[in-house]
Formats: sequence, C-alpha cells, structure tokens
Amino acid sequence: MDKRRKKRKEERERFIEQSLPLIEQALECSDTFSDIDSGTEELDWSSMPSCLDPDCKEANLHKEGRSSRKRQQLSSLVHFIRKVIRPGDRCVEFGAGSGHLSLILAWLFPQCHFTLCERKEYSVDVARSRIAEVSLTNCSIFLGDATDLQEDFDLGVSLHSCGVLTDVAMEICLRKSAAFVLCPCCYGQVAASARHPRSTRLRLVTGGEGHVTGGEGHVTGGEGH
Repeated sequence: MDKRRKKRKEERERFIEQSLPLIEQALECSDTFSDIDSGTEELDWSSMPSCLDPDCKEANLHKEGRSSRKRQQLSSLVHFIRKVIRPGDRCVEFGAGSGHLSLILAWLFPQCHFTLCERKEYSVDVARSRIAEVSLTNCSIFLGDATDLQEDFDLGVSLHSCGVLTDVAMEICLRKSAAFVLCPCCYGQVAASARHPRSTRLRLVTGGEGHVTGGEGHVTGGEGH
C-alpha cells in the first residue's frame, strides 16, 4: 500500500471512530431502533442461475474477496426488501449497473416487475445480456438519469448509490409515495451539502450542523426511515 492510500485509510478510520458515538447517540434518542435487525441471512446461491451469483467467473469480482463481500451485501439487502415487497409491486433500482440486485430480485419475485434505472450504456448492455441469459420476462431498462424517470412505482431500491444518488432516489420515492430500501455508497462519495444529515435525530445530536466531516466523509441519515 503506497503512502497516499495509507494516509487516506488512516483518515477514514479516524473519521469512523469520531462518527460512531454520534450515530449511537442518535439511535439512543428513540426506542425505534431498540431491536435492530442485522439482516445476516445468506441467500441460497445454489438455487439460482449461476450468472446471478457474484462469485461466478463472468462477474469478475474475485480480486481481494470482492465476490464474498458482494454476496453478503446482496443477501443483507434482499433480507430487508423481503419485509416490504408485495406481490404485483412495480420496483425500480436506482443506479442499477449491470443488475446485480435487480436480476436476483426478479428471479426471487417473478410476480413483481423490476425497472433497472442506469445512465451508463455499457452497464445497460451487460444487464440486457444477463436478462436474456436467464430468460427473465419481468425486467425492463431505463437508460438515463434517475431524475428523468417518469413511471410510477411501488418500491425503490439501490445498492452502492454513489454521491447524492441516494438522496435523489429517496426524494423520488417520497414523491411517488413508494416504499424504499436504499444502501448508500461509501461515505467518501457523499458530497458536502446543507442537506446532510437528513435524519432529524442526527441533526439533534450534531447541534444542527450541516454535516459531520472527517477525511472525505459525511454522516447521513434518512428522514425517520
């Protein structure tokens, strides 16, 4: 590891150490989070098409244990999505990429429809290829910015939605009166903004400051969700 990467890593670790007490204090402000579900249930990867498994060769995620981490992330998110998804729901994945999340959901919930919202054409091409390979008929693709998506939907999801995309997705879901299960990207990708923290509880414990900074990060929350 070169000196620059080592320094950034140390800065991020210091920021996490500084931020965790504030987050813990925010959680203690209410009994809403008194029984937090860890979402550690692992998906049965052997029961689904191999091309949907992040550990497959085509996913190209074998470097430094990436496939194992991706499996854990997807399993955790699906765990929480199961709690809110309903038969017949129209679902949108924001920042869908090549469909790591949406295509698994489409396989698990054939009675629902999934729109992959993605603005990178090369990712969309990969997603189309994967959809065809699995013969999924409950998927469609929207190539463009999330803010240009006009269709109504019942559930919004995202995994590693970088930058302000998490905020944009949340705002669209609220405007559409849709449920949402969103997992932001690393804190280093969240832009400085007076919009953060979004959580009322976190604003209380940070004294109303716009955001808590350290290294490259900001602590964010989601308006009571």
